[in-house]
Amino acid sequence: MAGQQWAVGARGGFLTNIKLSKKLREVAQPMMRFRGLVRPEMEFGKNVGDTLQFDKVGNVATEGRVISETETVPETNFTISKDTIVAKEYSNSVPFTWQVELFADLDIRSTIINALKNDMAKVLDKAAGQQFVATDLKYAPTGTETAKTSTITTNGTKSAATRNISVWDLKNIADEMRSTYKMPFYTTNDFMSVASTGALRGIKDDSEFVEATKYGDPDKLFSGECTRFYGVRFVEESNFLTSNGTGGLGEAVFFGEDPVVEIAVYPEEVQSKIGVDFGRDRAIRWVWVGGFKITWDFSTDGDARIFHLVSS
Repeated sequence: MAGQQWAVGARGGFLTNIKLSKKLREVAQPMMRFRGLVRPEMEFGKNVGDTLQFDKVGNVATEGRVISETETVPETNFTISKDTIVAKEYSNSVPFTWQVELFADLDIRSTIINALKNDMAKVLDKAAGQQFVATDLKYAPTGTETAKTSTITTNGTKSAATRNISVWDLKNIADEMRSTYKMPFYTTNDFMSVASTGALRGIKDDSEFVEATKYGDPDKLFSGECTRFYGVRFVEESNFLTSNGTGGLGEAVFFGEDPVVEIAVYPEEVQSKIGVDFGRDRAIRWVWVGGFKITWDFSTDGDARIFHLVSS
């Protein structure tokens, strides 16, 4: 056909411009859970330096005992140890030119701010998570699915996991937390666990778990909480913990009350750069000044609040 055609630009295709959607699509974000489970130190803030020191009180050296009527009451003592958190500046920025803002059909500033807010949430959640896995107590599921064994280390050294977590391991960890290490519950009667999708799959695929969950779904108290079993509330996470350990094994942490302390000197904020070159050079950044620190170190304190289930 010699007439006008849409498929040929000069014969008809040039009669319109490509339409730009007004909706900006954003990349999917991971599930971030650690930041909401730390203990903020509310009395720390601006103009008090960059370091918080906190005391940890140990048990008495000698337990009490039965005494006779005329016997002198025994005496004992306890030790106090100190630990510190140092605040650091966390930040990231996106520079842009005056012309980008001048010519762009869509709002460049709101686009940058949304991207930076997502980055800030992920970075600070990972910073908190790094303290959870800094615990000295490591649990490795070993053996095979039909002949399960486990390895616990108390000096921060990881043993190699050879299979995914199961209900058998969950019970081992919870029992150790209750009996051996006497960890206080995170809630009234439950411990907490932040677990990767891969680790949760190992538990959910266990026939014992499947049978137990037929009889009800308890109230959920925490964002992202997916189940409760054997006195442990589980929260699923995909920002920091791995589901891709050797052989596709998952990773998790189990913890009781007061696992990690947070200090904040300067709260989360999005700031605009003061323009240079007559305002042609622009930028937006996020900033937070603070820090996270695991509360109890078993190697030095003889106490712990966190178990780290390793994946490799």
